[in-house]
Amino acid sequence: WAGLLVTGLNLIPVGQLDGGHIAYALLGPRRSRLLGYLMLAVMVGLVFLWSGWILWLLILLMSVRMQDMPLDDVTELTGRQAAFAVAMLILFTLTFVPVPLTLVN
Repeated sequence: WAGLLVTGLNLIPVGQLDGGHIAYALLGPRRSRLLGYLMLAVMVGLVFLWSGWILWLLILLMSVRMQDMPLDDVTELTGRQAAFAVAMLILFTLTFVPVPLTLVN
């Protein structure tokens, strides 16, 4: 469970996270930044479901403005690489949990 949680968090398509790098490679700089801002808006909504998202919202706020430029920003992704990137974004949707921790009495 913990591994899936960490994987889901790491694949959030924002800034310096692996999901941000995947989104940048797949969508380009402009659309990946828009996706990052969309994810921030989603995170604001998730704060109402679980208060722990406040910490992640702050982390993502710092990360959304920072994007490492790839060493090769000219070469287009091959079909296989693009399919792998889409598979990783699908994996994000499958592993992300809106309320990851609950207290049981």
